[in-house]
Amino acid sequence: MALFIASGQYQRTVRRHRISLSRKWEAMCRALCRSVPVPVITPPGGVSIWVQGPPELDAVRLAETMGSRGVIIERGDVCYLDPPSNRHQFRLGFAAIRLDAIEPGMQIIGQVMREQLETVGDNRRSTP
Repeated sequence: MALFIASGQYQRTVRRHRISLSRKWEAMCRALCRSVPVPVITPPGGVSIWVQGPPELDAVRLAETMGSRGVIIERGDVCYLDPPSNRHQFRLGFAAIRLDAIEPGMQIIGQVMREQLETVGDNRRSTP
């Protein structure tokens, strides 16, 4: 490890990784703004972004649907002491995703979210 650091390779590797993560973060933020039907507050960096949908969004069901379409999201409810009250949140990790897969994945997430929210809205309108 000392030779790796002394050779300068460690710093080059860290710099490359930082640049790669920065590009992915930027792509994820842009794709979120374009694709997801809810406002999202993006952090100034990191390797994941939390999305808090409206209360009627069921991120547990969303995660199941997304998995069947080849996109993985992390349900947010499992991170809270009161999971039922937090079913409308989910986390999007992007460190391990190829840069070119971010935009298409976000389009699918946005589409499925809109479908779910429209279904909830339709059910509310049809309930007397």
